Amino acid sequence: MVIIANFTSRIRIAVKRNLRLLTISDIKEIEDGEYHGYISEITGNEEFQRLKEFDHHDASIFHHAVKVSYISYVICRVLKIDRRAAARGGLLHDFFLYDWRDRKRNNHPGEKRHASAHPHIALSNAEKHFDLSDKEKDIIVKHMWPATIPIPRYRESYVILLVDKIVAAYELYLMPFKKLGYR
Repeated sequence: MVIIANFTSRIRIAVKRNLRLLTISDIKEIEDGEYHGYISEITGNEEFQRLKEFDHHDASIFHHAVKVSYISYVICRVLKIDRRAAARGGLLHDFFLYDWRDRKRNNHPGEKRHASAHPHIALSNAEKHFDLSDKEKDIIVKHMWPATIPIPRYRESYVILLVDKIVAAYELYLMPFKKLGYR
């Protein structure tokens, strides 16, 4: 019980200190040399840069992935677990190069739904361009659990899974209110 209380307390402190991270609009805003060292290979890749062309809630897939990646990195640093895998896996978790809204509108019978298909597409794209650890692969392919089966194997996978849901909810539901001046 003490372990769980300590764990939740450390996460709460990290989130409170870094709540502003939800409003990150560009990778250039992050002044963390270690983090940039982990992700520079990915962010410098031309194919990955194409994610800026595709919308995702309030911004691009690229900017959504940066938020998920950096917040997950911060939480994993606080928890003293693999922050490198979290940074890289979080950045690559939505590495699909299409507008998911078009795919949804033009859904063909028998075609997998976006929620369960895109993690596998993201993993395939990531493997074409980068050397990935088993942990990074697990993070990418299982970030949509329970829409994807089986369950995640690593603690870092659960961090990205939860952070992705929080960031998406913020982008989808809270950002429009902030833009209108509501708090």
